[in-house]
Amino acid sequence: MTRNQKSLKHGSVESGAMNQDALYLFQKRVTDIGLNGFLVSHVPNIRYLTGFRGSSALLLVKKRRCQFVTDVRYAEQSRNEVKNCDISISSNRSMAETLFNTQSNRKLGKIGFEEQYLPYRQYLNTRKFAAPAKLLPCSFAVEKQMEVKSKHEIDAIRRAVEISDSVFTHLLTIIRSGISEMDLAAEITYEHLKRGAEGDAFLPIVLSGVRSSLIHGRPSTKKIRRGELILLDFGCVVDGYRSDMTRTVALGKVSSEIRNIHHIVCAAQRKAVESIQIGLNAKTLDEIARTYIDENGYGNFFGHALGHGLGMEVHGLPRISSLSSDRLRQGNVITVEPGIYVEGLGGVRVEDVVAISEVGIEILTRSSKELLTL
Repeated sequence: MTRNQKSLKHGSVESGAMNQDALYLFQKRVTDIGLNGFLVSHVPNIRYLTGFRGSSALLLVKKRRCQFVTDVRYAEQSRNEVKNCDISISSNRSMAETLFNTQSNRKLGKIGFEEQYLPYRQYLNTRKFAAPAKLLPCSFAVEKQMEVKSKHEIDAIRRAVEISDSVFTHLLTIIRSGISEMDLAAEITYEHLKRGAEGDAFLPIVLSGVRSSLIHGRPSTKKIRRGELILLDFGCVVDGYRSDMTRTVALGKVSSEIRNIHHIVCAAQRKAVESIQIGLNAKTLDEIARTYIDENGYGNFFGHALGHGLGMEVHGLPRISSLSSDRLRQGNVITVEPGIYVEGLGGVRVEDVVAISEVGIEILTRSSKELLTL
């Protein structure tokens, strides 16, 4: 792998996303790594760099003036949202063809692109239109910049978390025997919008009874009954930034084994959160929770990563898993979400959003983690 094919180096966003500072810093990074341009195709990354909220665009980041291309659906919207870029509207040709229709763009030489997001057919077409410029694959280039959040970005995540916390409080008042998982999922979406969010961060997960062991199962028409667990995993979007929380509650009395599992999960989560510090290996953080769960007899029932970075996407850097080589850094916002899932019995997961600063950590999620009995 050549130097140009490697991930761009870590860095911080000085004044947050959706403004000229994020784009300026990325322009500088592209130059520093020895590229003449960088093609951004992943829509969340384009929003981060330009403020564009549409669903279709390409962004060519250059040393000086950047070029943004979208289709006719977003002509007016892009003029209102996109700053510090030349805007082109593609009508009767592909966006890649429109982008490289100018000779100056084709003469850029070395252009990086997001290898994890650009489909092969689109890559071939882009390479054809960009010639004689050469496209060089880069991994998580924009994400490395997004990994470290500014105060502006953390404040947006905090507002999203506050909305989801308030939705959870509302859910506690309406969960009853006979209500379906889909009913609760629809209520989550409605309440997020009603309280000012742009929408859900992801499709809400609502699982009850033995279905709660499905980890990332989808809500069904199953009706909730007394004596069952309800696993609720949801989040919302505010200014492009996401929340992500999980709580597990009980409708009526549940078994002593379930209560013990909930206690173990909460204790594992607390031990992990208390261990968070700048410079810690993300793998070590995962091991802290995983070891505790294993020592208490449920190691074979915790099969997913402990957490992940959170920002404009639900799953970002750093990765908090046994396979991660990342280290925790000032400005990271991560989730911590251990779980135990026993087929035929049920599952428990507890998840908080944690911001890491130079003065310590802040648990943004405020909702109670106790096994609430409704």
